[in-house]
Amino acid sequence: MFKRNIKTLVVWNIFAVTAFRLVGAESHAFPAMDWEVLDVPDREGLCKVFEVGWEEINPPKLTENEIVNEMFQNGYVVYQKKGYEDAQVIFDKVIALDPEHVYSLYYKAACIQNLESYEKALPIYIELLKLDPKNLGGLQQRGNCYRILKRYAEALADLNESIAIKPDCLYSYYIRSLIYFELGDYLKAKKDLEISRPFLLINKHFLYHE
Repeated sequence: MFKRNIKTLVVWNIFAVTAFRLVGAESHAFPAMDWEVLDVPDREGLCKVFEVGWEEINPPKLTENEIVNEMFQNGYVVYQKKGYEDAQVIFDKVIALDPEHVYSLYYKAACIQNLESYEKALPIYIELLKLDPKNLGGLQQRGNCYRILKRYAEALADLNESIAIKPDCLYSYYIRSLIYFELGDYLKAKKDLEISRPFLLINKHFLYHE
């Protein structure tokens, strides 16, 4: 009798999920079940009758890695929409699960930097670069924070390192040109600005936001 009731429950759950799917709604009345423990005869046959895949009824559980990556992607989408405060909350959750998630550290720092809290962004870039010393974006943006905070020696060290790692990254020359300009070394500033000219032709908004 118990087995028959369980089988009936399975059939009705499949039917309910299928019905809700057909009308484009989500059912909160039929939570996910651990179908593998149920004694279900011919589960493939039941799915075929109701035109629903077993994976749709019983989706596989995400691994911790998959959860972390999915959360990061959600945060990145919010970041791209300039929702920096909301994105930072998501990146914090990722970092709580994986403290060495380099991309989340970078984008958390970038969120804070975009909110103009440069002093608060610096320790996160420093932590990121401890984990990944040759992280190009980390070096560029830590150097840019140092520049804005007028810590020019440290800013130059970061930009020189970023150029040594990737000499064809024109953005590094652009930031370094700003450092030289603020230091009054106009010849070096002009030289780096000329090198970065192709980058600026494509990214003219940088001329108004740096």
